[in-house]
Amino acid sequence: MNRFLNNVFIIHVSKGYEDRRAHIDQHLPERGITNFEYMLEGDISDLTPEVKEKYFQHNECLPALSCAYKHILVYEKMVAEGIERALVLEDDAYLTEDAFEKLSAVEAEMSSERNFILNIEHSNRSVPVRIKNPGQLCYLASHTKRTGGYVIQLEAAKRIVDFFEHYQTSMPIDAFQTKMRDILGYNIFWMDPPVVHQGSKNGMFDSELSQRKKNRLGALTSYFRDGYQRHILTNLSSKRMRSFQKVTRY
Repeated sequence: MNRFLNNVFIIHVSKGYEDRRAHIDQHLPERGITNFEYMLEGDISDLTPEVKEKYFQHNECLPALSCAYKHILVYEKMVAEGIERALVLEDDAYLTEDAFEKLSAVEAEMSSERNFILNIEHSNRSVPVRIKNPGQLCYLASHTKRTGGYVIQLEAAKRIVDFFEHYQTSMPIDAFQTKMRDILGYNIFWMDPPVVHQGSKNGMFDSELSQRKKNRLGALTSYFRDGYQRHILTNLSSKRMRSFQKVTRY
């Protein structure tokens, strides 16, 4: 098993989302990933005044705070246990059939990299064709996408953990990762083609954060809309091109 898959953390609410846990328990072994653990700490009930005072400010969206807190707790566990690299998945993750093989190739490509977050999930954004190179899977970017699936290296985790020793945030975790890239000095990469879809985005699960309900018709609409944005608008947008041009490497 490659190093990306030695430590796999699933962001999961401990009660009320049993369908998601059943999905992960079945789906990941089907994709060749059998060594994973759930981050069950950080539920809304764990957001005590002391926790909110340490990590958060000017944000009372409890689902977003709980989600961010769980990701932060993964980083703290990495630092405490010296975990060099971890794959972080939210509990609605669907992996492509070739995810195991693709992640093995990514591990080889990224073997000399340190201090990074590598986003591996699909969204309505992708790497423009003009940026891509034959055989290359990972591309330095100025921002992340969502946080449904990514690999984080220990140095980047340390920088985030150190930040919360002195400061707080009002941002959800995906916006935080992007905002703090140039402040804390870590690298963000996009994997393209990516290997993770979020079930709360493709209609397979309800989404507590966006209030989007499970809806196959909505998923079909989203598929075509996101495909258009991913394959057409991405390659026409000068803003998207700038996301991969002259990006500072830390």
